[in-house]
Amino acid sequence: MKLTDFVIDFFENKNIKQVFHISGGGCMHLTESLSNSKFDILCPHHEQTALMAAEGYTRMTNLPALTIVTTGPGGTNSLTGLLGLWLDSIPSIIISGQVPTNQLSKNTGCRQIGDQEFDIVQVVKPMTKYAKIILNKNDIKYELEKAFQISISGRPGPVWLDIPLDIQGSQIEVKNLREYKITKSKIEVKTYSESIKKMIDNSEKPLFIVGNGVRLSNSFELMNKLLELSKIPVVTGPHSGVDAVDNTYKYYSGRIGRLGQLSANKIVQDADLLICIGSRLPVKMTGYNLEEFSPKSKKIYIDIDENEINKHQFKIDLIAVCEIDKILKALTRLNYNLKINNWQTKILNLRLKQVYVYPKHINLLEYVSFYYFISRCPKHFNKTPIVTSNGTAHVITLQTYQINQNQRLFTNVGCASMGYGLPAAIGACKGNNNNPVICIEGDGSIMMNLQELETVKGNNLPIKIILINNQGYLSIKLTQNSFFKGNEFAAGPKSGVTFPSFKKISNAFNIKYISVSNNNEVDSKLKKMMELEGPCIMELFTHPLEKHEPKVTPKGIDKNGKIIPGSLTDMTITETF
Repeated sequence: MKLTDFVIDFFENKNIKQVFHISGGGCMHLTESLSNSKFDILCPHHEQTALMAAEGYTRMTNLPALTIVTTGPGGTNSLTGLLGLWLDSIPSIIISGQVPTNQLSKNTGCRQIGDQEFDIVQVVKPMTKYAKIILNKNDIKYELEKAFQISISGRPGPVWLDIPLDIQGSQIEVKNLREYKITKSKIEVKTYSESIKKMIDNSEKPLFIVGNGVRLSNSFELMNKLLELSKIPVVTGPHSGVDAVDNTYKYYSGRIGRLGQLSANKIVQDADLLICIGSRLPVKMTGYNLEEFSPKSKKIYIDIDENEINKHQFKIDLIAVCEIDKILKALTRLNYNLKINNWQTKILNLRLKQVYVYPKHINLLEYVSFYYFISRCPKHFNKTPIVTSNGTAHVITLQTYQINQNQRLFTNVGCASMGYGLPAAIGACKGNNNNPVICIEGDGSIMMNLQELETVKGNNLPIKIILINNQGYLSIKLTQNSFFKGNEFAAGPKSGVTFPSFKKISNAFNIKYISVSNNNEVDSKLKKMMELEGPCIMELFTHPLEKHEPKVTPKGIDKNGKIIPGSLTDMTITETF
């Protein structure tokens, strides 16, 4: 049979359902084999967005997607999407076409021999779990199986296979193909679970910190079962893993970090035991002064990647390097002897005092406050999944939005590239069986991948795009205000970055358009948006300098010019815009 037909059959047999594909001369045989497949195939307009869409799809389904691109620029265009997959540990399979093997320049001293030739494998190796060019047609089964298993095993991530044209079009005898032997994990978790139980039972103020590793390990239900069984309070980060637990759980205690929630930060600082599950605990969560992070607590760290545990400078009392689903299964089989009523009551009282929207946001007249807008969204969105881009779309939404039961809310955290939200929402919509998805984008961000509005419209995907018009790169403007005396440059229309009329853009793509000019219009316009069928764009005209707050603020600058980090519980908000 033809080698590319074997490739397609292989992934169909692995229960891969979704393919994102941009055709090109270097992958022509793969394209032809795809045309006869059973996959759901979506063709975006940029390779970067193909991989971002694959990420959105996998986050929604916990199933890896297949992305197929061409050689040369097809591969290099993919790199930002690939970096997002790598840093956020999203399993994904990428196959690129390549020039015929007799036109490869490797070891010749030439920059290029074949048309659009480029050694993409050497470039993608640092941001993949496995990357390989297929030079022997009889290795195809071995390499496909190896790459697939590596992608989904341990700490997941993307893998990349590069297949030259002559290998793609070759005929193979399946019985002659080299096999890859699959190995199973032998990690023992029983000892971990008993030790963890003992520490929990001896604790008066235990607290779970849960990250996106719970979602990646398909352990959402197990994690919530453990919470209901133990009644232990839980927090997440303000950026990643906010939907890794049921936010309607009675003792859900918020989102910790520099841009988290004050009540959550007070709770983590007061705990006497932290049980961290599937979170990298980046400085966005712990604050920059690691010595002051939850100083009174003993710490249990559960993660599949020992390197993420060992990087921390604070003391960890019990390290469990294991698969999260296995240890959660073991922990849910145990009976806990907890006396934490006072701790639970204290947390409930703190959470009742948590402020999400301040008077200055509510009383704003001439613009829409995005804080106020987000506060009104839960009753309109119900359980519709939400995908955000970076900047304001990400920071304010993930800090403030109160998630409905079992609702999804995610963004890419490690890469956090501009332009992520729209293509990720496209993938999430495919993963949501073409049902509605909310996409929250910024005016600066959406310009990076504006072409994907045609993918939305051309496929009639019911994506509700909330576009924040704050006249440019608000995060940059806020940074320039804080550290450079308000010297705005390369951040908005008055400093070199201009924008089109998004109403005209909506008309050009034949997408329904709604505008919101002030707080008084928010509820009626949200109702209208959710009632519309198909895609639409809602443009919010927000304050061009609406701060991201409250947030942990530095204590000052020392005599050497070094910023002195602030405490997690020292969060401030200004009275005016």
